[in-house]
Amino acid sequence: MARELDRTCNFSGRPPRQVTKMIATRDALLLITLFAAAGPVGAQGVPAVDVELRRATQELLDAIAPGNREVWDRYVDERAIHVDENGIVRTKAELLKELTPLPPGLKGSIEIASFRVLVQGDTAVATHEDHEHLDYHGQQVETRFRATDTWVKAGSGWRLTATQIMAVLDDPPSAPFPDGQGVRTQGHLL
Repeated sequence: MARELDRTCNFSGRPPRQVTKMIATRDALLLITLFAAAGPVGAQGVPAVDVELRRATQELLDAIAPGNREVWDRYVDERAIHVDENGIVRTKAELLKELTPLPPGLKGSIEIASFRVLVQGDTAVATHEDHEHLDYHGQQVETRFRATDTWVKAGSGWRLTATQIMAVLDDPPSAPFPDGQGVRTQGHLL
């Protein structure tokens, strides 16, 4: 009697083996649905848009030192707004005009250190920290920048429509002054 009760307590009275197969099939379908809803995925589980925009952004950064206008012309939208780390606002035409190779005695590269993307429909906002390595006539200069880019998906792929760049500033290390030799302002020793 207990055996018959066990058999009838399963889904629709099916034997346990069939129930196990049903549960496994249901779980597999659930996983497939979840992965499909997440969208295409690239390397190491990163969504494909992140991978694509990071690659395009690195191509743009790699094109700065040699002054490669073709890369910038390919990715930047005709109506784009570019704001550099000095607060200068440029159109695409102005940006391309100023994009020239580094002068003799300077060698440089810029690499993405961190990259995040938020995608909403056909628009993506990316923020990235970039590390610049510059050999300035033998002197090594390291600079960090934070950029925020707006990309729009068009028929020809993702197009960069706006960029704002800021230098990431680090305060120099503090230097102690001997007693009584600090800077005085309004009668107070700093």
